[in-house]
Amino acid sequence: MAIQLLDHPHDKNLYEQVADRIQRLIAEGTLQVGDRLPSVRKLHEQWSVSISTVLEAYRLLEDRGLIAARPQSGYYVKQPTLKAPSEPQQSTPPRKAYHVDNSLGFQVICSIRDSQTVKLGAAVPSMELLPIAALNRLTGQILRQHQVFAHEYDVPPGCEPLRHEVARRLMDAGCSITPDEIVTTNGTFESVFLALRAVTQPGDTVAIESPTYYGLLEALVVI
Repeated sequence: MAIQLLDHPHDKNLYEQVADRIQRLIAEGTLQVGDRLPSVRKLHEQWSVSISTVLEAYRLLEDRGLIAARPQSGYYVKQPTLKAPSEPQQSTPPRKAYHVDNSLGFQVICSIRDSQTVKLGAAVPSMELLPIAALNRLTGQILRQHQVFAHEYDVPPGCEPLRHEVARRLMDAGCSITPDEIVTTNGTFESVFLALRAVTQPGDTVAIESPTYYGLLEALVVI
């Protein structure tokens, strides 16, 4: 690591300057995921700061989710966690209701299998772009380990191990959700359909984005 003198702005403490310097090293790729950071004593000697300053800097980097301490080993750059998305800006759509006509959506569905059509109207990736071999291998592994799951109905709220894993991953994104608060469905369309059935009745007006996913219009027609 290159030794550089720390700046001394009046609006930041010294330990914050140390943390910011290390954060820049991580952002610039000098320190990568899995790399071990200099020991507290080594950084104390290289940057001429106190041991307590280095410790506070490392604690601040832990709070920022950039590094993690390993017992009897030191501090390491960790895999960045998912950040919760920012709230959308408020829109001002026209106060007007429209009758749903999903004829264009059905045209898009019918064109999916047409090899001569460039598929820009549906979120259907080309099979050539997917890791088919890896997906098949993982599918086979799951079927061998959980032989019953593929041959039985999964009633609401869904597979408990899956809901537990989803809750654990949501925790990395800053969401505190318990497995009991999660319902798994057979795809996104079913979840949208069930949500609409739960809160609407035939003839209700539903506010949606424009443009929107054509499948949502199809769900509204069915409801």
